[in-house]
Amino acid sequence: MIDNADDLLGVEFLGLFVSVLCQAGWNANLQLDADGVPYESWPPFTLHFVFLLDDTSPAAFAEAAAEGMDVGVAVQDGRLTATLTGEDWPGADPAVANPVLPSPA
Repeated sequence: MIDNADDLLGVEFLGLFVSVLCQAGWNANLQLDADGVPYESWPPFTLHFVFLLDDTSPAAFAEAAAEGMDVGVAVQDGRLTATLTGEDWPGADPAVANPVLPSPA
């Protein structure tokens, strides 16, 4: 959780930062056995990294966040979701990767 995240909108590394956060979520979900085979009985779970904004709309971050390597974004219910896309990252649609989000209060 990053409080007062409005200031991140203008930084040139925002896309890279979002990409690294998404990769961290992916790696946290990657569970392998001793032979390097993924555990199939442990489904991946959604991890959330939250930017708390004071004055900026989440949609304003969409273009900059999507500049990260292999990052796809979607705005739904007033929230910006991001996920990894491409051949190396299954489940490439950010709207599908986070299908049920509570509405902002």
